[in-house]
Amino acid sequence: MRYLPPLIAVLFTFALPPGCDGTYGDSTAADTGLPIDISQWIPEAELVEVTQHLGRESLHVVNGFATLSGVSLANGTISFDVAARVDPVEPGFMGVAFRQQGPLDFESFYIRTHHSNEPDANQYAPYWNGHEAYQLYYGTEYSVPATYPDDDWIHVKMVISENQAEVYLDSDSPSLVIPELKGPWTDGGVGLFAFYSDAWFSNIVVEPASTPPELRGGSVDREEPAPGTIKSWSISGMLEEATLGTTLDNETLQGLSWTDYTAEYDGILNLAAVGPIETDAYGNVVGPNTVLARIRVHSDLAQVKEIRLGFSDRARVFVNGKLVWYGSDGFESRDYRFLGTVGFWDTVYAWLDEGENEVIVTVSESEGGWGILGAVPDQTGLTLSP
Repeated sequence: MRYLPPLIAVLFTFALPPGCDGTYGDSTAADTGLPIDISQWIPEAELVEVTQHLGRESLHVVNGFATLSGVSLANGTISFDVAARVDPVEPGFMGVAFRQQGPLDFESFYIRTHHSNEPDANQYAPYWNGHEAYQLYYGTEYSVPATYPDDDWIHVKMVISENQAEVYLDSDSPSLVIPELKGPWTDGGVGLFAFYSDAWFSNIVVEPASTPPELRGGSVDREEPAPGTIKSWSISGMLEEATLGTTLDNETLQGLSWTDYTAEYDGILNLAAVGPIETDAYGNVVGPNTVLARIRVHSDLAQVKEIRLGFSDRARVFVNGKLVWYGSDGFESRDYRFLGTVGFWDTVYAWLDEGENEVIVTVSESEGGWGILGAVPDQTGLTLSP
């Protein structure tokens, strides 16, 4: 089990019927258990039903999605109350998907009931080509400590404004300010979901806004990128991890297609852009799951340089075609609480020839986020390019 289960197999749809005003619920009628019309919800779950829970009419969701028909939102407000069992042993994930572009592309915010009282009690995570990305986007910009009551109502409100959002958890002030949403700023569907635990939703209100709403949380102080952070990579097409050996010959490299990508502010490059990874019903990879990330390095002299690396989930480093390092940083690879998050956990010392050099990092993915992060702290005598 990982965090949120692989969603590549979850096929939900959404549609905006003619004449729909694009609004659902009544924001002025809080704590009343608003009537829920089951015909407005598209079920893609083991169970989606309207039932009574804790004295309210509620939408009961078990292991899957309930997508709201007739509502499309780019900017606006989504609010609801959710109740679930809180058990530190039994996992539970429940939340909202928004700006849905299809079954593999949307953004989400969800709570982890089994991590109540912990720093990662919840998570903002984008899905792109079916890849979740909690291993890439973690920490105070994407989650916040929270305490959840057992089987009682938790009020959740999201205010979405272009590429930023605020989350309110049982609070009149923002609990979490997300400084940069990772998906496109475009209209998309809205859905609620629950996995590994039953969840009941009530007082569901979705209010699209024609203009981006004002956010109350203010600016977020972001950490400066690490010295020497690599900002651009050349990324190959996908191949199977099992085909990798101890060398990379020119014939192999020339047979691949290459695309230059620019990393995000902190140097993270989300490799989900390359494409989806095929998995079976249990989330096991059954097809190509690896790309090559390349930088070219011109060195004024023969020398050894430190390369700092972060990746998910496994990496090999080749310098001028020769394998010099291998590492695995996947879920629980370091200890039982390591989530496979991408940071500068590893360091490689690379021998560079005078003149042109090619450094290639193969990055293989299983689940949770496919990405790479790199830095060459001391670039004296070096020129880097994709």
